[in-house]
Amino acid sequence: MKKFMSICLFSLFFIFQSVLAEDAASDLEKNLGNYNAYQANFSQVNYDNKNKGGQKSQGRVYMQRPGKFRWETTNPYQQTVIANGNKLWIYDVDLKQASQQSLAKRGFNPAQLLTEPVANLTQKFTVTQENGWFKLLPNKSDRGFKSAYLRFQNNQLTGLKVINQLNQTNVFTFSNIQVNPKLSSGLFNFNPPKGVQVLQNKQK
Repeated sequence: MKKFMSICLFSLFFIFQSVLAEDAASDLEKNLGNYNAYQANFSQVNYDNKNKGGQKSQGRVYMQRPGKFRWETTNPYQQTVIANGNKLWIYDVDLKQASQQSLAKRGFNPAQLLTEPVANLTQKFTVTQENGWFKLLPNKSDRGFKSAYLRFQNNQLTGLKVINQLNQTNVFTFSNIQVNPKLSSGLFNFNPPKGVQVLQNKQK
């Protein structure tokens, strides 16, 4: 009888957790479904695997579905990362160097969490809610990170947290947010300025 009760309780717990996961995925779809474009200022703090804070940076981000984003780090160094859905450019302003990579061969970038079609996102990740954050666990191990967290306030994305395979954490906080602004297509194209060295990517 006790064994039967234990099995029943375990089954009920599993069903309850499944329902919560479905609700979390549905809520995330509603939040992300509110916008097709997004821009904001960001501040970033990196933490090591002992949760000790280290490097801080600031900048601006532009995102547009499907698959386009532009991250401009302005402090403490200048770097621009641009994706147009197929290619990823990384431009180090101070070093006057730029490199181009294939997004498909590079693997999943955390920024794609915010630019992929919402339905695709909830198919690739198990979504739950934890302390006011949406927690996303990859269904495959090739996503490049262990888990990611998204936070919304007043239907606006205000935070992104990514934990990598070494248990290091990057925390982004967004401010001066604009939802569905009209973004120029030029934001997601990159032509190396004169004098910039373009490094050849040897990925095949």
